[in-house]
Amino acid sequence: FPSHDIATIQIRDGCAVLYMLRDGQRGKKLEGFKKQAYGGTVTKGVQKRMASAIDIFLQTTENRVVYNTVTGRNMDFRCGFMTLTISDHCTWTADKTYALLLKPFLRVMKERYGVGKYIWKYELQQRGNVHYHLVIDEFVALDKIRGTWNKLQHKHRLTDVYAATYGHFNPNSTDIHKVQHIQNMGAYLGKYLQKGEGKVLCFHDGYPALLYDRVVKGKVWDCSSDLKRKRYTSEFVYENDDRLAGLLANGEASLVNLDNCTIVKCRYPDKILTEEQQIDYNLWKYGY
Repeated sequence: FPSHDIATIQIRDGCAVLYMLRDGQRGKKLEGFKKQAYGGTVTKGVQKRMASAIDIFLQTTENRVVYNTVTGRNMDFRCGFMTLTISDHCTWTADKTYALLLKPFLRVMKERYGVGKYIWKYELQQRGNVHYHLVIDEFVALDKIRGTWNKLQHKHRLTDVYAATYGHFNPNSTDIHKVQHIQNMGAYLGKYLQKGEGKVLCFHDGYPALLYDRVVKGKVWDCSSDLKRKRYTSEFVYENDDRLAGLLANGEASLVNLDNCTIVKCRYPDKILTEEQQIDYNLWKYGY
């Protein structure tokens, strides 16, 4: 590399990335979010921004023990991952669905249950029904989630068909995914959140007619504002090299060499950082 290239370390959840940053790129906004028109599709750029949001979410959300009000037991908790489904067939645009359902749902989660960080993804099932995948940073019991979601559905008459059949307005419209024992949480969440829209089944006179690509009109995903910042990066200095060598010698880290970077797989990648860098990283991590 030319002498003006700068060795750089970027911390991620469960790994660090080492790469050379050209001097002319310093100060350039390499990551983060620019305000763009919503195309209604999951492009490679959207997937990249979603991956960054998931990674920052996981870096800044600690594993902890919480009390599960449903089971009456303590449980390990890092994040809540749920699916919210619209019970009746709905032809609303993505923007309208967000404004009337998800936005007020998130407001209740924040105000009543202390949710701070979140990521959501709008998705169409093959039959055209809408659901959301949602990740939050606080434990909320299933009955509270379902009650809040169904109350909003009922307000907009989206449970009428269900009620006509079953005699009540409380459908099984929400699922909580068990994630306590998932080893690679980033990959697991990305599998659900970064999917494209795929095909939607079109009906004619009540019968399935054809599959077609559906482009959603409006925003298909978003996250809380604190997940839209850049990942933590710093210059890779001699002390970082010494610390990395120690982790490799102890079997706490391994290397994956790629064309443009090296991935350091390590459970606690911030161990590579100098004391000064660790202070900066913690300030970044806790939003100071």
